[in-house]
Amino acid sequence: MKVSLFITCLADTLYPEVGESVVRVLSDYGCEVDFPEAQLC
Repeated sequence: MKVSLFITCLADTLYPEVGESVVRVLSDYGCEVDFPEAQLC
């Protein structure tokens, strides 16, 4: 399964480890995680 992860600016600024943890958990469950680097606030 392929999923796209959209992280809000607030979460990315204050709690970046949350996004990293989400990617790790999804990857552990076999998901291919796409993080659009061009996403804006």
